[in-house]
Amino acid sequence: MTLNLQVLAQNHEALLLAEVAALLHDIGKFCNLHIEAHTKGGTRKWANDHAYKALVDTPASQIRLSRQASSLKKPDALNNVLNAESPKAADFLDPAFKDFLANNTLTILGETYTLAELIMLGTPGFATDKNRSDLLDGKSGWLAAVLGVCHNEAHVDKQDPAKGEGEQTWPNVFMSDAFGFEKEKVVVDASPNSLDARLKNLPIHDGRNAILNALMYGLGDIRRPINEVLLSDWGWTVASLFKSAVAGALVKNQQFAIRQWKSWKDKIIDHDLHWRILRVNFDVLGLYAKAIKIADLLGYQRAVDGACERVKKLIEEEYPLGNEIYRDTTGIYFTFPDLDLPVDLAQEIRCRVEEVEVELAPHIDVTIGDGNTAQDQLKKILGKARREALESLAQPFDDQNLSVCWQQQWKTVGQGNWELCPVCRLRPKKEDEQACPTCLKRRTPRVKEWLEDLSTTIWTDEVADTNGRLALIVGQFGLEDWLNGQLVQTLTVTEPQNGNAVLKNPSPARLRRVWETTRAFWQEVLPTEKKKEDRRQSLVEQILTWPQGRLSITPRNGVPQRVVPHHTYDLIVNNVAVSVVWDGERFLTCDNLDYLAKPEQLGRPLTQCLASGKDFNLEEPVGYGGKNKKAGKITIGEVNEINTSYLPAVPILAEPRTFMALVPADRALQIVQAIKCKYESEMGKVRNRLPLTLG
Repeated sequence: MTLNLQVLAQNHEALLLAEVAALLHDIGKFCNLHIEAHTKGGTRKWANDHAYKALVDTPASQIRLSRQASSLKKPDALNNVLNAESPKAADFLDPAFKDFLANNTLTILGETYTLAELIMLGTPGFATDKNRSDLLDGKSGWLAAVLGVCHNEAHVDKQDPAKGEGEQTWPNVFMSDAFGFEKEKVVVDASPNSLDARLKNLPIHDGRNAILNALMYGLGDIRRPINEVLLSDWGWTVASLFKSAVAGALVKNQQFAIRQWKSWKDKIIDHDLHWRILRVNFDVLGLYAKAIKIADLLGYQRAVDGACERVKKLIEEEYPLGNEIYRDTTGIYFTFPDLDLPVDLAQEIRCRVEEVEVELAPHIDVTIGDGNTAQDQLKKILGKARREALESLAQPFDDQNLSVCWQQQWKTVGQGNWELCPVCRLRPKKEDEQACPTCLKRRTPRVKEWLEDLSTTIWTDEVADTNGRLALIVGQFGLEDWLNGQLVQTLTVTEPQNGNAVLKNPSPARLRRVWETTRAFWQEVLPTEKKKEDRRQSLVEQILTWPQGRLSITPRNGVPQRVVPHHTYDLIVNNVAVSVVWDGERFLTCDNLDYLAKPEQLGRPLTQCLASGKDFNLEEPVGYGGKNKKAGKITIGEVNEINTSYLPAVPILAEPRTFMALVPADRALQIVQAIKCKYESEMGKVRNRLPLTLG
């Protein structure tokens, strides 16, 4: 099948505006009043049931009714918005935000809306009204109806507790993680961190991600146990479904039929919309397993992340077909229209991945959900997609991604002795080199990043304790039965009645929350991501003592020709090897100075051994078991102390399934005990279903 990508490119701006409308479709919930109106003890209420949808001061100026509308029965969702008095959502919005919603328009398949109009009409009640096609001036209301359907189908993730159950008490309203642990309170006071203040300052012109980051402080639903659904999750789910549905309609050049309620009780709408999942899979764990050095593993991480971001840009922005809804060590997953995977799109995705790294060998396919209705399909579609991914990744190279480039590289090697690269195990390398040029290049950025932030370390010698020992801490969550959806269905929405309870659906958003909750757990132990200004100290940072200082050694007469920037060398001082890094102007020590000063090493501080004008040999390490190469001599010019303290730990992995970090050996058991206590506190409700292995 050939997909007309050009029609998506032509409607690029309209599709992205439609996505914004869906992201903001419940923005009225992002204020103190909405929390108060839906909690015990709250005294203030909305003007009516849909006043939280009234985003402009005069909704009738945006929603233009047809002539015959006055004689037709209109849905409550429409009447309530048109007749909403204060308090309504518009009372809490910044004037510039209201202007943005009122003045930005989009046209899809002949229907034109302002953002405000689309959001206010995008409800299930409007979508299913029998008079819908006759209510609006000059249009059938189809596009708004699609948004209403997407809102309804997204309830596969936000099942309703029984009436009166799960209510929280004003103003003590909490948000939960995927496993029911409540540690964040929704701020509903008058401070700059309150929902009201965040809504006033919503970064609407800073892009989609900025909006989503703001919405993480609100709740999609206040009731327990679905207070796990953040407003960012809820908006993203609806936006992803809406974007793919509209893209599919554009490609097929048809308006999918939307009829009335098939079952009001079960919230099932009769319509022809369906979705699939596009998956781009990589054998990430297989890549990690090939790593010889930490830098190899982190280099593969960067390659995988870079490839995912390239594909994400293609699918979400260039040809807006859907949104990323999940990502893990099997690859990246997107919502997708109800279409077979076009050959030309698959080829374009492969090209984007190979621009980053041919070695990633992507498996690209779409998954169709099981079930008769769209909601049935969405319940378990991501679990099915992951199972299909694992099956395809069992054979990392198949006819889909075998490349002649590997044979070509071996045919074009020059003279000399060549052998298989021990890292990638695909490319040729020179006999006297540690790895092939590609794998060596993959290691280089890590040293550059360290030189830019000396409050961290990447060197095992600096991590070692005062006895020269270090420990590798490894943790692993037993996540597989959570990610295939089986154990998600052990979580209940309602108490059992007559032996039956409403169980949580293993929806894509819920599986993503499981993944994000366990990932956040490890990031709070020891982050692999760069620090944010407002980030609290991690568990490991609180336990370890931060050493003060490194030495800066400036040679008097330059360095030998063999010495190149961003490489490590051994400076031989009194027959003791001192690890140093050449940054192009000076050597920086990357060793434990306290350990070097011990009697069995130098017996005194290193500064006392490095007299100005004295010569020392430099050696280049060649790896485990090999004899160092001589790199020449240097003459000491200046030796200065660098007083920047650093965390003596090297985070290797902080992914949901696996955590790995190097720490000083004398603190390892204390850190393991602290991780255990954190697990018991935060995962206590699911300890019998979410095992943690530590070592």
